Amino acid sequence: MRVEVRFETDAAAEVQRIAAAGAPGGYQDLRENPLGLDEIEPARKHPPLRSFLAALNSEDSLFATLRCRAEAATAGAESEFSTEVALAFVLPAFNADPERYENLTARLQELLTAGAADTLTATLRVRRCLLPPAGTRGLCLLIRLAAHGATPQQAELRWSLGLVRVQQALLFLSRTFRHQMAQGS
Repeated sequence: MRVEVRFETDAAAEVQRIAAAGAPGGYQDLRENPLGLDEIEPARKHPPLRSFLAALNSEDSLFATLRCRAEAATAGAESEFSTEVALAFVLPAFNADPERYENLTARLQELLTAGAADTLTATLRVRRCLLPPAGTRGLCLLIRLAAHGATPQQAELRWSLGLVRVQQALLFLSRTFRHQMAQGS
Protein backbone atom coordinates (compact mmCIF):
# COMPACT_ATOMS: atom_id res chain seq x y z
CA MET A 1 0.00 0.00 0.00
CA ARG A 2 1.33 3.42 -0.90
CA VAL A 3 0.91 5.87 1.97
CA GLU A 4 1.17 9.65 1.79
CA VAL A 5 1.24 11.80 4.93
CA ARG A 6 0.39 15.49 5.00
CA PHE A 7 0.25 17.93 7.89
CA GLU A 8 -2.14 20.79 7.19
CA THR A 9 -1.93 22.44 10.57
CA ASP A 10 -0.40 25.87 9.99
CA ALA A 11 -2.49 29.00 10.47
CA ALA A 12 -3.15 29.34 6.72
CA ALA A 13 -4.45 25.76 6.37
CA GLU A 14 -8.12 25.06 5.95
CA VAL A 15 -10.01 24.11 9.11
CA GLN A 16 -11.92 20.84 8.73
CA ARG A 17 -15.56 21.43 9.52
CA ILE A 18 -17.84 18.58 10.51
CA ALA A 19 -21.55 18.94 9.72
CA ALA A 20 -23.69 19.10 12.84
CA ALA A 21 -25.70 16.15 14.10
CA GLY A 22 -29.02 15.96 12.33
CA ALA A 23 -27.72 17.58 9.13
CA PRO A 24 -27.52 15.35 6.04
CA GLY A 25 -24.20 13.54 6.31
CA GLY A 26 -23.73 15.14 9.73
CA TYR A 27 -21.86 13.95 12.77
CA GLN A 28 -23.08 10.78 14.47
CA ASP A 29 -21.76 9.99 17.95
CA LEU A 30 -21.36 6.26 17.36
CA ARG A 31 -19.74 5.71 20.74
CA GLU A 32 -22.88 6.92 22.51
CA ASN A 33 -25.33 5.62 19.92
CA PRO A 34 -24.05 2.64 17.90
CA LEU A 35 -27.42 2.49 16.12
CA GLY A 36 -26.45 5.78 14.49
CA LEU A 37 -24.69 3.61 11.90
CA ASP A 38 -28.11 3.21 10.31
CA GLU A 39 -28.12 6.96 9.63
CA ILE A 40 -24.84 6.90 7.70
CA GLU A 41 -25.63 6.16 4.06
CA PRO A 42 -22.17 4.89 3.02
CA ALA A 43 -22.19 2.51 6.01
CA ARG A 44 -25.60 1.16 4.98
CA LYS A 45 -24.41 0.58 1.41
CA HIS A 46 -20.98 -0.90 2.21
CA PRO A 47 -20.83 -3.51 5.00
CA PRO A 48 -17.00 -3.33 5.31
CA LEU A 49 -17.29 0.39 6.07
CA ARG A 50 -20.01 -0.33 8.62
CA SER A 51 -17.73 -2.83 10.37
CA PHE A 52 -14.84 -0.36 10.25
CA LEU A 53 -16.90 2.41 11.85
CA ALA A 54 -18.27 0.06 14.52
CA ALA A 55 -14.77 -1.15 15.43
CA LEU A 56 -13.24 2.33 15.58
CA ASN A 57 -16.03 3.63 17.80
CA SER A 58 -15.96 0.65 20.16
CA GLU A 59 -14.84 0.68 23.79
CA ASP A 60 -11.55 -0.95 22.71
CA SER A 61 -10.61 2.00 20.53
CA LEU A 62 -9.04 5.32 21.48
CA PHE A 63 -10.62 6.82 18.37
CA ALA A 64 -13.98 8.23 17.38
CA THR A 65 -15.05 8.82 13.81
CA LEU A 66 -16.34 12.25 12.87
CA ARG A 67 -17.61 11.66 9.33
CA CYS A 68 -17.18 9.39 6.33
CA ARG A 69 -17.96 9.23 2.66
CA ALA A 70 -17.51 6.72 -0.15
CA GLU A 71 -17.39 7.08 -3.90
CA ALA A 72 -16.81 5.05 -7.02
CA ALA A 73 -15.35 6.38 -10.25
CA THR A 74 -14.39 4.96 -13.61
CA ALA A 75 -11.86 6.56 -15.94
CA GLY A 76 -11.19 4.70 -19.16
CA ALA A 77 -10.36 1.07 -18.42
CA GLU A 78 -9.68 1.65 -14.70
CA SER A 79 -12.13 1.83 -11.83
CA GLU A 80 -11.54 3.36 -8.42
CA PHE A 81 -13.37 2.94 -5.15
CA SER A 82 -12.47 5.23 -2.29
CA THR A 83 -13.52 6.33 1.15
CA GLU A 84 -12.55 9.19 3.39
CA VAL A 85 -12.98 8.94 7.13
CA ALA A 86 -12.25 11.70 9.62
CA LEU A 87 -11.32 10.57 13.10
CA ALA A 88 -10.03 12.01 16.35
CA PHE A 89 -8.85 10.69 19.67
CA VAL A 90 -11.56 10.17 22.30
CA LEU A 91 -9.31 11.86 24.88
CA PRO A 92 -9.76 15.61 24.27
CA ALA A 93 -6.25 16.50 25.44
CA PHE A 94 -4.78 14.27 22.70
CA ASN A 95 -6.59 16.29 20.02
CA ALA A 96 -4.71 19.43 21.02
CA ASP A 97 -1.31 17.70 20.84
CA PRO A 98 0.36 17.74 17.40
CA GLU A 99 3.00 15.26 18.63
CA ARG A 100 0.29 12.64 19.24
CA TYR A 101 -0.82 12.98 15.63
CA GLU A 102 2.76 12.91 14.35
CA ASN A 103 3.34 9.67 16.28
CA LEU A 104 0.02 8.22 15.09
CA THR A 105 0.64 8.96 11.41
CA ALA A 106 4.26 7.76 11.51
CA ARG A 107 3.27 4.46 13.14
CA LEU A 108 0.25 4.04 10.87
CA GLN A 109 2.38 4.69 7.79
CA GLU A 110 4.89 2.09 8.99
CA LEU A 111 2.19 -0.54 9.52
CA LEU A 112 0.40 0.11 6.23
CA THR A 113 3.45 0.15 3.97
CA ALA A 114 4.68 -3.26 5.16
CA GLY A 115 3.96 -5.50 2.17
CA ALA A 116 3.49 -3.82 -1.18
CA ALA A 117 0.17 -3.51 -2.93
CA ASP A 118 0.27 -1.03 -5.78
CA THR A 119 -3.49 -1.05 -6.19
CA LEU A 120 -4.08 0.70 -2.82
CA THR A 121 -3.25 4.24 -1.77
CA ALA A 122 -3.82 5.71 1.67
CA THR A 123 -3.54 9.44 2.25
CA LEU A 124 -3.22 10.48 5.90
CA ARG A 125 -3.91 14.18 6.44
CA VAL A 126 -3.68 15.81 9.85
CA ARG A 127 -5.79 18.97 9.85
CA ARG A 128 -6.98 21.61 12.21
CA CYS A 129 -10.57 20.77 13.03
CA LEU A 130 -13.64 22.01 14.83
CA LEU A 131 -14.46 18.89 16.82
CA PRO A 132 -18.07 17.96 17.47
CA PRO A 133 -20.32 18.25 19.26
CA ALA A 134 -19.29 21.65 20.70
CA GLY A 135 -16.98 22.87 17.94
CA THR A 136 -13.85 22.70 20.10
CA ARG A 137 -10.67 23.53 18.19
CA GLY A 138 -8.22 20.67 17.83
CA LEU A 139 -6.78 18.28 15.29
CA CYS A 140 -8.22 15.37 13.37
CA LEU A 141 -6.92 12.75 10.98
CA LEU A 142 -8.47 12.33 7.55
CA ILE A 143 -7.81 8.92 6.05
CA ARG A 144 -8.52 8.52 2.35
CA LEU A 145 -8.23 4.97 1.09
CA ALA A 146 -8.43 4.42 -2.66
CA ALA A 147 -8.31 1.13 -4.53
CA HIS A 148 -7.99 0.58 -8.27
CA GLY A 149 -9.14 -2.32 -10.38
CA ALA A 150 -10.10 -3.41 -13.86
CA THR A 151 -13.79 -3.39 -12.88
CA PRO A 152 -15.80 -1.50 -10.26
CA GLN A 153 -16.31 -4.78 -8.39
CA GLN A 154 -12.57 -5.51 -8.31
CA ALA A 155 -11.80 -1.99 -7.08
CA GLU A 156 -14.40 -2.29 -4.30
CA LEU A 157 -13.11 -5.73 -3.27
CA ARG A 158 -9.54 -4.42 -3.07
CA TRP A 159 -10.80 -1.42 -1.10
CA SER A 160 -12.59 -3.67 1.40
CA LEU A 161 -9.42 -5.71 1.97
CA GLY A 162 -7.40 -2.51 2.39
CA LEU A 163 -9.97 -1.12 4.82
CA VAL A 164 -9.60 -4.19 7.03
CA ARG A 165 -5.86 -3.58 7.05
CA VAL A 166 -6.34 0.06 8.09
CA GLN A 167 -8.79 -1.03 10.80
CA GLN A 168 -6.36 -3.61 12.18
CA ALA A 169 -3.52 -1.05 12.22
CA LEU A 170 -5.62 1.56 14.03
CA LEU A 171 -6.84 -0.91 16.64
CA PHE A 172 -3.29 -2.19 17.15
CA LEU A 173 -2.11 1.38 17.71
CA SER A 174 -5.00 2.02 20.06
CA ARG A 175 -3.93 -0.96 22.20
CA THR A 176 -0.29 0.19 22.05
CA PHE A 177 -1.17 3.73 23.15
CA ARG A 178 -3.34 2.40 26.00
CA HIS A 179 -0.46 0.20 27.15
CA GLN A 180 1.93 3.17 27.05
CA MET A 181 -0.52 5.27 29.05
CA ALA A 182 -0.82 2.50 31.65
CA GLN A 183 2.97 2.36 31.87
CA GLY A 184 3.04 6.12 32.42
CA SER A 185 5.01 7.05 29.32
